[in-house]
Amino acid sequence: EANIGDVLVFSFVGMATQEKTVGISNIINVILSSDNLLEEVVVVGFGTQSKQLLTDNVAKIDSDQIGGISTPSVQGALIAKAPGVQITQINGKLEGGVKVIIRGLSSVSASQEPLYVIDGIEMNNRNTSSITAKLNPLLSLNPNDIESIDILKDASATAIYGAKGTNGVILITTKRGKQGKSSISLDFSTGIGEPTHKRDWLNTSQYVELLQESAFNSGFFADRAESDAWVDGRLQRYEGDQNYLDVNTDWQDEAFQTSIIKDANVSVSGGNEKTRSFISGSYNDTKGIVRGNSLKRYSMRANLDHEVNTYFSLGLNASYSSTVIDRIAGDNAFVTPLQAIAQIPTSPAYLADGEPNGNSLYPNFLLQDKYSYRKTTIRRILSKVFGDLKILPVLTFRSELGYDYLYQTVDRNTGRLAPFQSTNGQSFASDDGTEIISTNNYFTFDKRFFDTSNLNIILGMNYTRLKNRANSVTGDGFPTDDFRSISSAATISAGTGTFTN
Repeated sequence: EANIGDVLVFSFVGMATQEKTVGISNIINVILSSDNLLEEVVVVGFGTQSKQLLTDNVAKIDSDQIGGISTPSVQGALIAKAPGVQITQINGKLEGGVKVIIRGLSSVSASQEPLYVIDGIEMNNRNTSSITAKLNPLLSLNPNDIESIDILKDASATAIYGAKGTNGVILITTKRGKQGKSSISLDFSTGIGEPTHKRDWLNTSQYVELLQESAFNSGFFADRAESDAWVDGRLQRYEGDQNYLDVNTDWQDEAFQTSIIKDANVSVSGGNEKTRSFISGSYNDTKGIVRGNSLKRYSMRANLDHEVNTYFSLGLNASYSSTVIDRIAGDNAFVTPLQAIAQIPTSPAYLADGEPNGNSLYPNFLLQDKYSYRKTTIRRILSKVFGDLKILPVLTFRSELGYDYLYQTVDRNTGRLAPFQSTNGQSFASDDGTEIISTNNYFTFDKRFFDTSNLNIILGMNYTRLKNRANSVTGDGFPTDDFRSISSAATISAGTGTFTN
């Protein structure tokens, strides 16, 4: 029995939930209205569909759920917002390390990455990075340009996109102009980030005590004095120009830093009953939490729609972005800050003169940070023209022509004083350009019968052509670290060139 003041919740499938507070009356009248969420339109590959008529498992995220978040990546804005989708950050690097799993783990070794489709164009997910860590395929996309994201989770993904949709499909729709007065939006946001779950490592006193106990208990020494002397001699190897007992280095503090994110966006949208437009520009400047890692992105977008007459309409989507990334070494390399935890607290990070200590237990990543660089530049053009023809009230034809051009350059230099360098410096340069032209042409038959049934049939075809050209060259031996271009190298030690059509 309900008491006065209790709240009763009334719900039914397809209806909006109602709450009523119990009063003194024995009768409560409740009218449930239709749930507006079932009328929500979602993107399902070729075209859109109402949730009420949809049998597929589709998750939808709107722009108000991801807009205004200070993050350089789209996936970062989706964390904890897509039910049934696992999104995890593999490491703290800006340019990659985001794992998206939609349909669960199906293989130990095979890729689990979903297919990304932006405004009907399948994204080029090729890993053209010469550094082992893969780049995030959505780095070039400004999260503030997104209108909605629809995630296809079940077999419908493979029915439309074939084997490419095996791991699920993420459909991204960008913003478009709406009829009405023109509006101008300008926003600037900034944020900071700190590394989480930092380890509480041994300090120098604890480390020395534990090492002494370990050496004494090993059984290799006659007495405690002999084992302590061995420990003392071993630790003196890595103390540089200081007494190791006076050193207490927290290598995590050297490897990580406070991240600063600056993001600026401007957009103009509007139109009349015939023509609508959305134009935007953005700038993102992010300093990562890992030392030596940063990202800058410039992007522009123009989306246009024009209704020629009652039967024919056409449109254009066009975007350009330029992303420059200062990268660090691969995850498993000792010269990366991510491996700094292997260093011992008795070894100083810097010598007394301020130079990085070159005599640490493992190669000091601070030498790599000071005397080398890894820079990747990504330029991307993503565009589409399309037309819609209304043949009959129940029959339409749509034709799309998409163009995706991804051009990536890598400039990498290892200075004469960097760890593992024995060739008086080495430089590497590569460029990789991939051009994808695709076309979609399909008919859609949509007929509703007796207000109770709906028949939707899509018949179409897709054609894709890919071209790729890649070159790389390595040069060794430089007079000084001030000369870093390949033309200054004493020896060209390696070079490759490929063309794919």
